[in-house]
Amino acid sequence: MNICTTLKEVEEQYLRDCPETVDEYIHDANRVVLLSALHTVNCARGAGFITEQFKDKNPEFATITSILHLMGYHVALQKSTDI
Repeated sequence: MNICTTLKEVEEQYLRDCPETVDEYIHDANRVVLLSALHTVNCARGAGFITEQFKDKNPEFATITSILHLMGYHVALQKSTDI
């Protein structure tokens, strides 16, 4: 029996066990991190196929907003307070 798991597997299990943490998990402005987070959340929900084709590419903004919409989220602009 292999007891070693990958970080991705640990993250997915955590998100399955604690779905209330998804909002915190995807709240990151870095595009690469956001795409990875969206893919991990979708995998944890059993819907990794939604983001699998985009995880190593540079999807358009419309694609990202479509993925977020399928997940029940939307994009909202917020004025930065640190400028």
